[in-house]
Amino acid sequence: YNKMNDKHTNLHQAPTGHTLRMLQLPKFLQQLVAKFKTIRSKTDSLGGMMGMLTGAGEPVASTKEVEGDDRLSAFQSRMTRLEELLHNPKQSEFTVVTIPTEVATAETQRLLIALQEEKVAVRRVIINQILPASSVGDDASLDAKTKTFIDRVRREQQKSLGDLKLLANQYEAPLIEVPYFDTEVRTVYGLRVISNCIFP
Repeated sequence: YNKMNDKHTNLHQAPTGHTLRMLQLPKFLQQLVAKFKTIRSKTDSLGGMMGMLTGAGEPVASTKEVEGDDRLSAFQSRMTRLEELLHNPKQSEFTVVTIPTEVATAETQRLLIALQEEKVAVRRVIINQILPASSVGDDASLDAKTKTFIDRVRREQQKSLGDLKLLANQYEAPLIEVPYFDTEVRTVYGLRVISNCIFP
């Protein structure tokens, strides 16, 4: 969130592994730049020593080398600010979006643990594609195999929902349930429907 121009920036992240690498990227790049600058400094010192031994004097850094050092320092500073931004609960927050399956629940738990370790604020957990809780066993328009299939999926979803609710309570993140729509959610109108589910 940028207070200067009242704008929000939303980052839509891929699965858990990619998200965790994204959170660790600023720190990794800071360390990489620091190591590169250390190597440059040692190289310059070695060049100075060789110049003194040969009588050529200390080497003078070229304009390009100075500009390169300035760019590295500026990049390192930007990565520092980015890391501070991601870990500032007043400016950044994380919303976990998942589905009620056993594998997705395990991934959600892994993500929540990592976000807590990284001290990243989690404001809500959204569970998408939830089937209605009522049984379809009495629906005469469905054949027996379809009824059995849907009821099995529903039971598995209810089990995962219970696990996700426990996780959300453990990490003090409000849980929001979004139903499984009978059509693909597209266009602005579809997004408004989703928005009404998340922010009633």
